[in-house]
Parts: sequence; structure tokens; C-alpha cells
Amino acid sequence: MDAIQGYSSGEEIEKEHLDVDEPTEQPVTQPHQPASLDIYSQNFIYNTSAMHSIFAYIPWRPSISTTNTLKKLSQRIITHITKTHPESSSHYKWHFIGTPNASDSGTYSITNKHNLASFHITLGPNIRGPAYKIDMLLANIKRGVRDMKLPREIIGADGTEQARKSKLNNLLGLTSGKSDGVQGGRSDIALTMEPTLHIFRNKTTGNLFVTGVLSTAGKQGLFLRTVHEIIQDNIALLSLGQGSKMPNWHISFVVGEYKGVKVDGMKGNSGSNKQGDDLVGVLDVDITDVVKDLRIHIDKIEITHKGALRDCEEVKFPVNATRVRKRPFIEKK
Repeated sequence: MDAIQGYSSGEEIEKEHLDVDEPTEQPVTQPHQPASLDIYSQNFIYNTSAMHSIFAYIPWRPSISTTNTLKKLSQRIITHITKTHPESSSHYKWHFIGTPNASDSGTYSITNKHNLASFHITLGPNIRGPAYKIDMLLANIKRGVRDMKLPREIIGADGTEQARKSKLNNLLGLTSGKSDGVQGGRSDIALTMEPTLHIFRNKTTGNLFVTGVLSTAGKQGLFLRTVHEIIQDNIALLSLGQGSKMPNWHISFVVGEYKGVKVDGMKGNSGSNKQGDDLVGVLDVDITDVVKDLRIHIDKIEITHKGALRDCEEVKFPVNATRVRKRPFIEKK
């Protein structure tokens, strides 16, 4: 899913794991296209055993009904692309994000299948450094996220999912109770999306990604900037590189796996392959009917950490802590 918030041109690409090194997914400059959108690699780059590496992203696990809606949207996207650009689109094998794929050929097969089967928001490129600094960075990010002051305006519950669970509980004869101080169940952060789709190319693999862009207006923009600053300020504090600019936050819905062997920008390519140039840019598909009620419910950051061992750590946003209703103070007489 998945800014998921280019695909790295590092010397070695780990074929099993997700992550990034530097932004290399650069869109071809065209009118009406935000040239600043970066999509980072989901391949895990790792150069030396003395260095550790982490990659941070926000997972989005939509409800069953929302997933079905997104599948219909993805099919609409693919149908539009293949109908309006039959020649160019024939050079790609199209897949839905959120649906497992058993591809065994092409560049898709060497990318992380779990990540391409999961909706997510990438928070920046892969971060590498000495083990002790990476451990400190992880601790600092956890502390920073734990101490975040979340705007109440972006906190809410997934009503559709809660209604589904309530119906299931009724069928099973169970009762729904209160949790985390919120009536009707647990709350989380609810983000919104712009009604515009964009197609970007991974210049290393040649793959295309159809993405929706998150809104950065108001309190939601404040939240996203705060998350970015927590990570980038600690990167600077620990001298772990130059950091990265503010991403254009996005979620991928569809990936087009390039069927060719080499494309422009790939290591060792002697030719100039501009296949798919006419596809890159703003996609002329109206998705207002989908995004007007769509809420991206999230509650944590996941950080993939590779060193002597490989693991994934969760960093929870302090969502429900901000929603606990305290009893009013009543002076005893």
C-alpha cells in the first residue's frame, strides 16, 4: 500500500522483505501532475552486516465492505486504462492491491508480495545506520508517537465495521460493551482522501502504481506533518542521514507489473525505453462516489527492522487515551 505514505536503486535488493532506501520512483513530468510525489521502495536494501535498517509505514486494514468497494474501484481503474490506452497497457500485468498475487514472472515477483497485498501509507525512505543508533531511533520514535497530542477532529470509529461486529454479536447471542472509554467500541484515527488518482512509475523496475492521495488540509494535515517531524527530527538528532522531504501522502490501489526486462533507468540498460509514458500522470477517473464517504481508519505505525534478526515492531498512536471521558470532580461535603 505501499510517501509508500520510489523503489530503490540500491546495489542489492533483498527479495523477501519490504522497505526502502532512497526515493527513486519519479513520475515523468507532465502537465497537471504533482512532480513532487515520491513513492519509496518496498524492497529492503541492506549493504553490510554491520549496519541495521528500518522502514516505517502505517498499515490500513479496511473493513470487509470497504475492501469490496476498493476492489470494484480497482477493476474500474484497470478497465479504464486498458480501454483508453490498449497498446501501452498491454505491456503491463495489472493487480489489485489488497489481493494476494502468485506472480512468478516479471519484476513483480521479486518485490515484497505481502506489502503489495496490503494497503499502507509509507512514512519515508529506508533508514540505515549502526545498530546502536537504529535502536535509539526506534526508542525515540516510540516516545515521540506516545507523547503526540492528536486533534480530536480526526478521531472516530469505523461505523460500518462496528455495525458488522454488532450484527455478528447479536447472531451469536453476545453483547457489545464499552471499551477504551468510547461508547460503542474502540476509536481510531480517520483520514480522508482527495478525489483524484495519479499514476507513477518505478523507474527501477518499470512498474506503474495507481495511487490515491490523502488530504493534507486542516487537522489531518497537522497530524501527518507531526508524524513526519517526529521521524525526521530524530534522524537528524542521531546523524542518520539527510532525512527526507515531506511526502505527498498516498495509498496505492493498483500495480501494473512491467512485462519487459529492462526499462529506462534500470541498471545495465543500454537502451531508452519510454514505454508507459502516456499512462503516467493524473488518471481521468472520477472517484468522488468512493472517497466522499471513505475513511481510512488507522491506529499504529509498523516499523520493519532488519539487523542480526528481522522483525516488525508496532507503535500505537495514543488514540483512545485522548478519548477517555473523565468523571467530573465533585467536592465532598
